[in-house]
Amino acid sequence: MGFRFVFGRAGSGKSTLCLEEIRAELRIKPWGDTLILLVPEQATYQMEVALANTPDLGGSLRAQVLSFRRLGWRVFSETGGGKKILIGATGKRMLLRRILLKHRLQLKAFARSATRPGMADLVAQTIGEFKTYRITTNDLRQVKQTTGILTDKLKDLALIYEEFQTALGREIRDPDDELAVLAEKIPFATLLQGARVWVDGFTGFTPQELEVLKIIMLTAEEVVVTSPLDPVLVSQEPEREEETFKAGEELFTGPWQTYQDLIQIVTETGTYMHSPTILETSKRYK
Repeated sequence: MGFRFVFGRAGSGKSTLCLEEIRAELRIKPWGDTLILLVPEQATYQMEVALANTPDLGGSLRAQVLSFRRLGWRVFSETGGGKKILIGATGKRMLLRRILLKHRLQLKAFARSATRPGMADLVAQTIGEFKTYRITTNDLRQVKQTTGILTDKLKDLALIYEEFQTALGREIRDPDDELAVLAEKIPFATLLQGARVWVDGFTGFTPQELEVLKIIMLTAEEVVVTSPLDPVLVSQEPEREEETFKAGEELFTGPWQTYQDLIQIVTETGTYMHSPTILETSKRYK
């Protein structure tokens, strides 16, 4: 297992570098372990075209451009779970409305609003946020030092959340659960066994996405992540990095936190960290 950062501000050529490294691998060995370029959903087509239009390659089955969602489809098709019925937004609202009506007498903070129009939408959004940030019903119930009304709200949400998950059962899957399920399935997917993965185009990751990246690090041969952080911020000694960042680089608050999250994952997984690739800001690509 290995991990490497590619640091460079906007326009320094991070995406181009990822593509060139994949092309170099394909020229050396057209067949072999999978090469994956993981990018945001909206960038998949552009990167696929850029890779496919490489004149001397003539196409390849080894390299794949995927988003988190497309990666999920590939892994589910191989390991199972992809045939579950996905509940849509309308179905989710209908199910939550039924739960609110069924348990309205048990609710405290939401007893009066349980039957109001739009309440199911608000609860659906809230549960979606809980899942994105990997908050469980136990987390909600264990929150301490809150006011009475907040405690009641958390208990109500824990009850609704738990009932919603129970109602889904084994045959229905909530789209908000897909990344959590993906993280569980990755170790069993041959797609990522021995693979090399480039992660490009992200300014940050949700806790669910970070968990997927953590499992990828434990499964793949090597992971490369590009970061828009100014190389100056990460070229200091480790003990000086945070001091340098706090000196006035608020623009990079998000990428800096992502950098710290990834460093923590590297430490937790015991992944070997290669020296980063530093791209000069003055070198711009179209």
